[in-house]
Amino acid sequence: ADVTPTGTEKKTDRETQGKKKWGGEVWGLGYTQLPSLLLRAQNRLGLSSAQLNVLLHLCEFWWSLERRPYPSKAVIANRIGIEPKQVQRILRDLEKRGYIQRNPRYNGRAQTSNEFDLTGLSQALKKLA
Repeated sequence: ADVTPTGTEKKTDRETQGKKKWGGEVWGLGYTQLPSLLLRAQNRLGLSSAQLNVLLHLCEFWWSLERRPYPSKAVIANRIGIEPKQVQRILRDLEKRGYIQRNPRYNGRAQTSNEFDLTGLSQALKKLA
């Protein structure tokens, strides 16, 4: 496979390899762009397994730079098999550590969910890089 000077495969090669590794049916359901450093530096970032798990789900909803992710606590909780209150505590802890910022979203007068700004996490990873 063609390799760039940095040692990473070209995008088309990664997609082809992803389909081969996981199968077209699985790959066709989508994949998440995620910096490997987030996984490698979990301990250095001081992230528990539950905190990392929630962050991974937030990243899965972050499709473009212009549109921050906004999954509900219930959606995240259902995906990872914990209660929404537990997700709320984890989100609060991540916010206290500066990795995320929660911004409320409204539909008229009622709050629908929070929008999550992951700039703090991005900055923390840049410092480690």
